[in-house]
Amino acid sequence: MFKPNYKVKIGETSYEPGQSNEIISIDTDFEINSPCTFDIILANGVNPAKLKRGDDISISLGYENNLKEIFRGIIDTVEPDISTIRISGLNGTSKLLSNRVNQLYEKQSAGKIAEDLASKCGVSKDAIEEGITFPMYVVDNTKTVYEHILKLSEMCGFDFYLTTENKLVFRKYVKKTTHTYSYGKNIISHKITQTAPQHDSVDVYGESSSSFKGSETSHWLTKKNVAGKEGTGGGMFVHDLSIRDVDSAKNVAKATLAKINKTATGIVKVPGNADIKLGDAIKIEDMPQTGMNGEFRVKRIHHKLSKNSGFTTEIEYI
Repeated sequence: MFKPNYKVKIGETSYEPGQSNEIISIDTDFEINSPCTFDIILANGVNPAKLKRGDDISISLGYENNLKEIFRGIIDTVEPDISTIRISGLNGTSKLLSNRVNQLYEKQSAGKIAEDLASKCGVSKDAIEEGITFPMYVVDNTKTVYEHILKLSEMCGFDFYLTTENKLVFRKYVKKTTHTYSYGKNIISHKITQTAPQHDSVDVYGESSSSFKGSETSHWLTKKNVAGKEGTGGGMFVHDLSIRDVDSAKNVAKATLAKINKTATGIVKVPGNADIKLGDAIKIEDMPQTGMNGEFRVKRIHHKLSKNSGFTTEIEYI
């Protein structure tokens, strides 16, 4: 059995087993379409004055000499207690959450808009897909840059997250690596939640800004409602004034119905695996209930390392 290991670097100070005993536990949480966070508990031997909001932090996890950097970000909260100090914060999404922009985009794709907004915050791209093209799209400072990019990703049915290097991913799911877990070998626990489909259809209504011939036409050529539908029968209604042509309305309806009708999610807990990333898949084998086997898309990764429970990884999949 390999011994779990870690390295936490805050500013210029490093914390590692054998060199210090300040680290009590490390939690990191990565999720598609959600900010990625960390939470660390330190012993009160650490001077709280050395831990400041805005300090850079790097977290590496693994076994023995095989460490992988899994997180880069900043400290957002420092909470001294009687016997411990808790620090928490975000990865590069902090830059997107702390910036607001006023910008008008004409005939630009969702991917181009997301890339431009991220660059204004100092976040570079990793993988970008175009997605929906809007005749006109308004970004205003009533929402953060993060909220605007999140909305664009949901309209397109895209994944939105930052890599370990804090580069923007804005695209449809494309499997990178598959990690295999087998019952009786490397699965600690496993559960699946199944729900009934919420709606049979989605109707999307926007603001009329172009004719029914598509997004390339001039603005406000018709007073008819801009609308799109996916599915049959009655269902969910969406009204969004940023949708200004029928093509966009149809695409948003399709993406929304696909999202709300994902009827099965699962969580598998395994020995700590610092190699697994958002964008990966997991394959589960040899479960006694055959319906719990299969290949699934990783949605969320929660790493936890502590003196009491060792190093474990919880993977939520869809």
